[in-house]
Amino acid sequence: MAINNHYEPTYQVGELRFTRFNGSFADKPHPIFDAYDVDIDQLLVWLIEPGPNTLASEHSLTESKTILVRDDDREVIGFVIDEFQASFLPDVPTLGTLWHQQKLAQQLDTYNRLDYRPDDEMHKDGQQDAKRIINYAAFQIKSARELVTA
Repeated sequence: MAINNHYEPTYQVGELRFTRFNGSFADKPHPIFDAYDVDIDQLLVWLIEPGPNTLASEHSLTESKTILVRDDDREVIGFVIDEFQASFLPDVPTLGTLWHQQKLAQQLDTYNRLDYRPDDEMHKDGQQDAKRIINYAAFQIKSARELVTA
């Protein structure tokens, strides 16, 4: 007897709330929390501070792009990109160059807090390149969501 361990959410993408996601890349400064796992080539971005009481389910948009959903209110509170260096960065050579030149895989290999500011281009700090990459990743998640809901 085969056991199916694959989680199937009881809701559709159209039922999810993207209020925090959409606001996270808008005009209000706030923190973003991230980590990159070099062993499995995965970028994880939380839009809220993860903690022991932060429970979220994964909801796949594409084979490599997943959103993290808080089950109690169906709010999207983060996202995951698999095959980040292998498949995601090669599609955007300028970001791939930043990733490698700044050794961001090593900088993001543990839990990090990035302070997101809408005017990032005006600030020169050690987080700027990571923020540019995360902004682009979020744009790709939004595009994947729109394709799935179309």
